Amino acid sequence: MKKTILLTLLLSKIILYGQIGIGTAIPRGALDINRPTTNTMGLVLPTNANVNNIINPLGTSVVPGTIIYDSTNDCVRLYQGTNKWSNCLSDSSCATIVLDCSGATHTGMLTSGTAASANVFTIISYTGGDGSSYNAQSIGSTGVTGLTATLPAGTLANGNGSLTYTITGTPSSAGTASFAINIGGQTCTITRNVVSGAGSISTLDCVGANHIGTLTSQIAASGVSSVISYTGGNGGSHNGQTIMSTGVTGLTATLAAGNFAIGTGTVIYNITGTPSSAGTASFAINIGGQTCIITRNIVANPNPPQPDLTTNCKGILLDSKPVGSVINTTINGVAVTGTYLQNDFYKNDSYTTPSTACGVGANLIPSNTPGYTTHLFAARGQASITGTIRIKFNNPVTNLKAYEFLDSPGSSVQYTFRKDGVIVYPTIQYTSTGCPTSYTVTNGSSILVRTNSGVSRYGAGMVFNMGGVWFDDITIVKTSAGTVGLEYQNYLAMCLGDVK
Repeated sequence: MKKTILLTLLLSKIILYGQIGIGTAIPRGALDINRPTTNTMGLVLPTNANVNNIINPLGTSVVPGTIIYDSTNDCVRLYQGTNKWSNCLSDSSCATIVLDCSGATHTGMLTSGTAASANVFTIISYTGGDGSSYNAQSIGSTGVTGLTATLPAGTLANGNGSLTYTITGTPSSAGTASFAINIGGQTCTITRNVVSGAGSISTLDCVGANHIGTLTSQIAASGVSSVISYTGGNGGSHNGQTIMSTGVTGLTATLAAGNFAIGTGTVIYNITGTPSSAGTASFAINIGGQTCIITRNIVANPNPPQPDLTTNCKGILLDSKPVGSVINTTINGVAVTGTYLQNDFYKNDSYTTPSTACGVGANLIPSNTPGYTTHLFAARGQASITGTIRIKFNNPVTNLKAYEFLDSPGSSVQYTFRKDGVIVYPTIQYTSTGCPTSYTVTNGSSILVRTNSGVSRYGAGMVFNMGGVWFDDITIVKTSAGTVGLEYQNYLAMCLGDVK
C-alpha cells in the first residue's frame, strides 16, 4: 500500500512539474539523484567502444548534450552543439595528447612482393602524455595492402614520448601504404613508401597460352597478342621484353614493363609486324627468371605476295640439274620440293663474268657465290636450236625472277605457268625501266620475251619478275638465233622468290 502511494506521488510530480527525484522528494532539477545523507553509489553512464555507434531512438541525429562513457579511450565524452563528439572530459590521456604523424621516423625498407624484415618500424612522437595506459593496436594498410602496423599495449609517458609501430607483412605492389592511427582520443595517418623489387615467378605456361587474333603471311598483324599465365609471382617489377620471331620471320612480340602480381597472374605479349610466309613463328620468352617458347601459326595468304624488284635474289637460285633431279629447300622458312621433268639447257662451266647491261646482272648471281656457274642455264648458240626446262613443285610458288643476257637478236624465251594443270597468267614487272628497250615482251597464254633486232648480244640484258598468281609448274622454252660456231650463248639465271 505504501509503495502504491509513493509511486502515485512520484508520477504526479512528473506530470505536474516534469521533474524526477531519486532518493529525494524535492528534486532540484529535471533529474536529481541524491539521498538526504551522503551518497555511496555513483552514476553509471551508457557505455560504448565507439561514439559513432550512438543513435537517437527517434531516428534523427544524436542530440547535443548526449553523454556516454567511451570504453576504448577510457573516458567520458559529450556530443556538442557543433555536431561532433568532444575529446575526453575526464582527466585522461585523450584530453591532452598530441600526435606528430607527419614527423614520424621510419626505419627499414619495404619492397613490393617481399616480406618486411624484422627492422621495419615507424616511431610517432607525442606531447601531453599523462602516464595513462593504452591497449595494443593492429592496423591494416590501405593503398598498398598486405601490411600491418602493430603497437603493443603500454603506458604513456608524463609529458613527451613516442610510440613505436612494427610493420610486418608483404606489400602487394609498389606505391604508398597508409595506416590510420587512433590512440588517446587522437587520430592521424602515417604513410610508408613501397619500392619496386626485382620481379620473379615460379612457373610460366607457354603451352597453355591464350592466342588472340590471326596471322596471315604477307599481311601486317593487327590486334594480335598472346596471353601467358604464371604462378608464384612476388609482386616485383620487370622491364618487359621484345622478341623477334624465328621460323617465320618478320614479327615482334612485345611485353610492356610492369609488375608481377603476388601469386598467379598473366603477361600479355602484343605481336606486330608482317609475317614473311606461312608456317610457324616462334618466340623465346624469358621473363621473371623463367623461359619457354610460344608458337603462332601463320596461315597462307590467298593472294601472292608482292615481288622483290631489286636485282638481288631474296629466295633461291634455281640450278641447272639433270632430268629427274629434285630440289629440297626452304623459301622464307617454308619447305618446297621441285622436280626437274625436262632440261635441255646446259650448265655453263666456263662463263665467269656476267653481263651488266642495264646496270643489272652481277648482283643477282655474284661470281663469288659457291657453285656460281651451276646457276646459269645456257642455250646452244646454233640457229633455231631450242632448249626446254620444266620444273614441277609440290607447293604453289610465285615471283620467278629471270635474268637474261648475251641474247642474240631474234632469240626468244617463252615462259608458261600452270597451277593444278591449268594455265595461269602472271604479271611481268621490270627491275629497271631501261632494260626492256632491248626486248619485246608479249604477255598472252605464255610470256614471250624476244630480243630486238639490231641489238648487240653483248648489250642485251634484262631482269624481270613474273608473279601476281600462284603456280606449281614452270615450262621455259628458249630458242636461239645464234650462228654456227658459237658454242654457248643466250644465258638465263632464275630466282624463285616465294612459296605458299
